[in-house]
Amino acid sequence: MKIKFRFICFLLGLAFCVSSCQQKIVQVVPYDIPADAGYKLFSSAEKLMDEGAYNKAFEVYSDLMEEYPGSPWKIIAMLRTGEIYSETGNFEKAKDVFRKVIEEEPDSIAASDARINILSIYYNEGRYSELVNIYDTQFYGHILDSRKQKALEMVGDAYLYLGNHGEALYYYGLSFSGIDEAGKDELTGKISLAISDMNADYLLATLSLIDKWAPSDKLTFLMGSIKAENLIFEDAHKLLSVYIQKYPEGDDVIAAKRILSEIEKSISYNRYKIGCLLPLSGAYKTFGDKILNGVQLAFLQFSMSSNNPFLEIVIKDTQSDPQTAVAAVKELAEEGVAAIIGPVVSAEQAAKVAQTMGIPIITLTHRDNIVNIGDMVFRNFLTPHMQVSELVSYAGSTLGINRYAILYPDEQYGKTYMNLFWDEVIKSGGTVVGVESYDPDKTDFSTSIKKLVGLYYDVPEDLKELEPVENSPVENSLEEESSQSEEPEAIVDFDAVFIPDAPAKAGLILPQLAYYDVKDIYLLGTNLWHSETLIKMAHKYAQGAVIPVGFSPESLSENVVSFVNSFERTYGRKPDLMSAISYDTAMILFDIINRPDVRFRRAIVDKLLDESFVGVTGVTSFGEDGDAQKNPYLLRIKGKQFVELGINNN
Repeated sequence: MKIKFRFICFLLGLAFCVSSCQQKIVQVVPYDIPADAGYKLFSSAEKLMDEGAYNKAFEVYSDLMEEYPGSPWKIIAMLRTGEIYSETGNFEKAKDVFRKVIEEEPDSIAASDARINILSIYYNEGRYSELVNIYDTQFYGHILDSRKQKALEMVGDAYLYLGNHGEALYYYGLSFSGIDEAGKDELTGKISLAISDMNADYLLATLSLIDKWAPSDKLTFLMGSIKAENLIFEDAHKLLSVYIQKYPEGDDVIAAKRILSEIEKSISYNRYKIGCLLPLSGAYKTFGDKILNGVQLAFLQFSMSSNNPFLEIVIKDTQSDPQTAVAAVKELAEEGVAAIIGPVVSAEQAAKVAQTMGIPIITLTHRDNIVNIGDMVFRNFLTPHMQVSELVSYAGSTLGINRYAILYPDEQYGKTYMNLFWDEVIKSGGTVVGVESYDPDKTDFSTSIKKLVGLYYDVPEDLKELEPVENSPVENSLEEESSQSEEPEAIVDFDAVFIPDAPAKAGLILPQLAYYDVKDIYLLGTNLWHSETLIKMAHKYAQGAVIPVGFSPESLSENVVSFVNSFERTYGRKPDLMSAISYDTAMILFDIINRPDVRFRRAIVDKLLDESFVGVTGVTSFGEDGDAQKNPYLLRIKGKQFVELGINNN
């Protein structure tokens, strides 16, 4: 389950604190022991301890133990020497002393403190598994109640660091009864981290285990409040409802009712209403229309089944404008939509508002880090990383390629793909032997191609200044004949070239590659190459080119064929990626909101994270970060067609 981004930052900071902060040794705790002859030395040593004069204090404690072996302050002095060893980093000697304290007076307050100090040493050494094992096997039941809270919290910290949040919560719950006001905020923060990935049923079951020893009313309210703060409304609703029912006279009943009222307002929505944010006017209208077609077809097909409920789709035009997109999200929230599809542009601004309002939103954008906004934000789109990952994987594992060249336009799109492709090649164990850029505004790429294959040579400035020596006519003739016969050949030391550019530009580059004898290599492009323009411009030079796409209308899979036929009958044209991916996105949400167990928007988020969905763009699942995880189709240019790569088309 994802957590709000700002809350994650807090928890990560807390986790760092829990895992890295040293546990303090128990010191200067008042002991109810009458003063005697040894007390004067003990008081003197305590003063030295407070001043940090550990060596002198150690000597005085040692004198006390030697001169007054029968004094009740002797065992406390022994404990203090162990603490000094620990404070100065001599952990092994410290543990020996603490064990001796336990051995001499096992039921004393000093023995309880010695046990806690041993746990602190294991914590400071990072030996968390040993810490919890020692507590369970040796110290359990042997630490006095007045000292137990510190030990329980420390065991909880160890379990939290080990990743066992359930055990951490158990011990935090036990320690909660002994916490003072000063430590309550810190312990609450640790509990927040422990319960981050637990549902309400698990939490209630854990509370029932410690009901006899811990203030379950306080813990139930606390955990319900934490869940509400992090927009996990279903869990919050259950926890707070149980609290009100089980503890009607509880101190926090009024606060619990107020939070429940706020939750019910926040979750007041129509589960069968879906919002769409699309650029139906402005610069990106073409994309908006294609997306709308996909959503409408999904709506028609879903509504045709008599078993499905009546759905409502609310369309908002973002006008390709950020402010309009933000206003549209707020309007959709007022209309009570269960979730939002889109937008394409202005996605960041819209997603931030949707996150704040607790509305799941599936964006259709390649914008970097869009899903980092929060746990309500998802993306279903073909990303650059997906494309280069699939290309390099296929090229390496199926084609046996390990030497690559990259020819890219010197602008943002080209640089992004160049860097991603290069990184992926290195990651796969391959080698990039040549990288050249070109001016995206020009149509002559000869200079970049020559540099790529070793045909471009600059004449040094100092040589340009030398006066040419005039040869005889015979020598000139021989020199000319020699230069013609020694024309340099292209050095093609790579097996594939990756060109991330539009089809019209790639259509100009491929013939020029052939002109400079860059032949018999594999051509790799991006999804932009999936265009008839490329085939028309560079027909014979583009043969065998491999490209990744998020959707292939040429696919022979049954569900794609059915979708393509339905789309063509409805709109009179073949669907493209935007229509297909919006169709799948709508179908995913329609399927989820039709489930009887989906009562809260949070349940929509959980379903998106927990399941995989089969659609016309392949199998889609969402990672913990909210980004779609899918494998693109791979197409190969064969004749005048794009053929889906498969067993018979390698």
